[in-house]
Amino acid sequence: MKLTDRQKQYIWLAGSHPDRVLVQGAGRKSLRLLYSLDREGEIVVFGYSNPAYFLSQRGLFLRLRGRHRYRLAAPGEREFRKMLASGDGLVLNAAIEKVDLSEEST
Repeated sequence: MKLTDRQKQYIWLAGSHPDRVLVQGAGRKSLRLLYSLDREGEIVVFGYSNPAYFLSQRGLFLRLRGRHRYRLAAPGEREFRKMLASGDGLVLNAAIEKVDLSEEST
């Protein structure tokens, strides 16, 4: 399946934290994908636009109740395992940055 680098980053984040729900936070256009892990068990992603929505249209993410909340679907989990097996994490992790949630909400 053909995916953009940003879409791969979203799948990588969701697959790396399977016990958490991915939430699209306020947009922040940057080269690196910014995210935070909050106390409610969510991965808050500060990406520009909403790539998870488009990934849900392709069957890779499931849309959950609530605004901009997603979880990997079975095909998304398979894509994550392919990335894991091929060593894509080295490249993907270099383009993702964990930030403090309080810093991003200001």
